[in-house]
Amino acid sequence: MKKIWKNLITSNYAFIGNSNNQRRGIILNITLLIMIILFLPLSIYNFFNRDIVTYAIIEFLTSILLICIIFYIRYSKNLTIASNIVAAIVILNITSYIYTENGQNNSFIWISSFIAFIFYLKGLKKGLFISFVFAICLFLFMFSLILNSDSYFNIVSFINVGTSFFVFLGILFFYHYLLDVAEKKLLKLNKNLSKRVKIELEKKEKQNILLIQKSKLEDLGETFAMLTHQWQQPLSIIFLETNILLDKLENSENIPNENKKDIEIILNNISNKTKFMFETLNDFNSFLSPYSQENTFSPYSSIKKMCSFIKPSFIIKNINIIFSQESNKNSLVFGKENEFKQVILNILTNAAQSIEEKQKNNKDFIGNIFIDIKKEENILIISIKDNGIGVLIDNYFEPYITSKKDGTGIGLYLGKLIINKMNGKIDLKNHENGCEVVIELSIVYNHQ
Repeated sequence: MKKIWKNLITSNYAFIGNSNNQRRGIILNITLLIMIILFLPLSIYNFFNRDIVTYAIIEFLTSILLICIIFYIRYSKNLTIASNIVAAIVILNITSYIYTENGQNNSFIWISSFIAFIFYLKGLKKGLFISFVFAICLFLFMFSLILNSDSYFNIVSFINVGTSFFVFLGILFFYHYLLDVAEKKLLKLNKNLSKRVKIELEKKEKQNILLIQKSKLEDLGETFAMLTHQWQQPLSIIFLETNILLDKLENSENIPNENKKDIEIILNNISNKTKFMFETLNDFNSFLSPYSQENTFSPYSSIKKMCSFIKPSFIIKNINIIFSQESNKNSLVFGKENEFKQVILNILTNAAQSIEEKQKNNKDFIGNIFIDIKKEENILIISIKDNGIGVLIDNYFEPYITSKKDGTGIGLYLGKLIINKMNGKIDLKNHENGCEVVIELSIVYNHQ
């Protein structure tokens, strides 16, 4: 029953999407239902119990027409034509009723309410103006009928009709005011909701980016772990057999001393390079491990390790990494070390690319990346400064924003998310000779 009632007053939700038409449609449907409930029983009562058969027939036909209008609104969705027809029907009925009663019935008091209400459906200003004009004409018509009748003029009845008209106008104004207040509140709520939805969507997008990157890193870590496992055995054999050769060389008496020294240098070099490859594999395996957990670590050590990874390629590119002599080596911070290393690697890579752009115009240009780590109270400040071309965009921490031709635009964005997750700050600024990235992290421990 509740569903049927909602269906009736909303025209089967025909005006969803237009709040003004939706409101007008509901008011018009409720008005039609009230009029049908009033006119249909009254037409039967007036036909059998009162000597006003003509008006009773008009009332009955009006009820049928009003039912048709309810269905017309559903299918045409034209509220203007529907409200005009209803207004015309009301005018016809009111005029007929006043003429039938010769303007002397106290029941006219409800008529003025219908006048104001029906024309209100055409809009507040236009509707009230028309209702005023029509009400004055109607009052004059009633007044002329009363003056021409044999009975005394019923001044009380006339005052009642006029008073009810203005009282109902006041009610309409108050209703309109409440409606406007409610609509403004609803619009404000919708606006706030839209903002919240936008914020949540942005958060979800950020989470998706992190998940995608994490998934890529996990896949890369697992792949590298398998490669490490495959490479460790041959590297172990090379390392062991090199040491065996060194032992045999030391005990051999058939090889001249001069040749011995050359061979020893070569074998030591092979042994050292093999050992370095072992350490590099283990470091990379640790860096790409998908199972890293939050713990305390030394940013100085992490940065040093990342520098050792990329140093060989930087030497080829004529780029130097210079650590400040006063860099803080003792402070520890809390977070995922692998993620922090990822941020540092991205910053160093960006710095190298910036320097390479500068080297295109000057092949002899020497690139320098200066790293300084200092402590201020309980904050560790990490400065990574380069002498490249600087940053060419402003919103560099936004996702998918990049000045690189083949860049994804998520490196610095991810870096900011990771540093923020560590309760730290990251900032980037241009200076006259390049760019500087500053990271601030809370110190959790200092060891001597």
